[in-house]
Amino acid sequence: MNKLDLILKSSIALVICLVLQACATTPQSREVNEYAKNILQPHKQEENLYPVVMSFSSNSGIIPFSLIVESITEKTLVMKKNKNYLIGVINGGVSRSTQIYSGKLPVGEYRIVQIGASTESVNGREDSPLSYMGTFKVEKDKTTDLGRLILTHANSAYLLARLESFNSNKDLITKLGDQYFKAIYTNDDITGWMKPITDAEKEFGNIEGLLPFGMQCFRETQDNRIVSASKIGSVFSFSDDIKDKKEKAKIIRSKDGLALECVTVKEGTDFDFLAYGEMNGLYKHQKGSDALSPIDTGNLLIGIILSVFGNDKAGWFIEHFVQSSTGLYISIYQSDQLEKGDWKEVVKKQTIEMPNFKAFRTWEDKTGFGYAHINGDLHYYNYKTKEWQHSKTPDNKVIRQLASNPDQTLSVLLGLGDHPYITKDHGLTWQKLEIPFSINYAAPKFSTQGDIYAIDGGFLRSTK
Repeated sequence: MNKLDLILKSSIALVICLVLQACATTPQSREVNEYAKNILQPHKQEENLYPVVMSFSSNSGIIPFSLIVESITEKTLVMKKNKNYLIGVINGGVSRSTQIYSGKLPVGEYRIVQIGASTESVNGREDSPLSYMGTFKVEKDKTTDLGRLILTHANSAYLLARLESFNSNKDLITKLGDQYFKAIYTNDDITGWMKPITDAEKEFGNIEGLLPFGMQCFRETQDNRIVSASKIGSVFSFSDDIKDKKEKAKIIRSKDGLALECVTVKEGTDFDFLAYGEMNGLYKHQKGSDALSPIDTGNLLIGIILSVFGNDKAGWFIEHFVQSSTGLYISIYQSDQLEKGDWKEVVKKQTIEMPNFKAFRTWEDKTGFGYAHINGDLHYYNYKTKEWQHSKTPDNKVIRQLASNPDQTLSVLLGLGDHPYITKDHGLTWQKLEIPFSINYAAPKFSTQGDIYAIDGGFLRSTK
């Protein structure tokens, strides 16, 4: 039995339970009559607008970027229909799967009628999970904190629930800084919900019992376990060397439930591996533990942590992504220490995000780490000398794909339809790589035995 079967079979009873509670969605976009006032904008006292905040975790492939609430007490001027307000996301540039919605609304009673837009939404039909939650209220001189909701994909159903363990968003808002915290929590805060969390929500809104959606960034630990990052603050961990079923395949979780991008295994440290992702989520795993322990990121600008390089002697480096009003940016920050680091930006590049395409790539080997830009520039930092090395691709050709190999070489695809190249000195010298088949998708990879693997016409080919 393979590792994936183990974890899926251990969760099948839970999935069946979830599907019984599920409701298929037929989303229809709601008409928006008005926008909730920006939480950072000052308002006049006579407006009688008060803060509302709600977070949303997606344990699925759907990432909704809009929230529409319907006022039960306020009508439109002409049609005399209940008014619909759109509440915007305030952390969109620093998160992947966890959205924070916040704005200012008039005093009154409301219900959520849509999360998401057009076909990628969960709407508030009478039989939908949104209707089970009932309504919430906005009171004068109070902050309405609706806690966190979670959307889980199980087969063809989407399961929505309020999370009993996340009934406040103060910890998340703290990550966004004082400006947001002071704007949202200026008053006493209330939960706002008129109905308590239902038993069904407690069942499929329990993060500890949910199977995380997806796996990415596979790494092998020193004790031969395979670990990979996932949604809702989870790391899958597998081993073929252990007979105990509970230890053979397990899920290691963080307490804040933020989505993870990747994991990094380090030798000679007090942790087994690092896990990291959205909203500066950075965690370490102690060998033998079933939980991820948070690491204080110090003065690091909030964003998405994509990679962690370095060690205690050479210093630490974080590859960091932020989306702003001027574009998408990847930076590399440096600090002498990982915990409570004093992070200084040493590299900043504008980038783009497309499927199977990267304008900025990084890698790490035994002696240092490097980054490459699509324009053909390569930079490598040596941990021993603490110096940067700069190099270029042959004829300054653009980098389409790049792979780091166990023998410290780099293999790359350059230009359009060009021959693959290999470098043994981080880009100072290059040679063409002769292999008996074409390559059209990814840079070839070398095994520890020296065999070459590559994608050819959608199939994995090797020289073995």
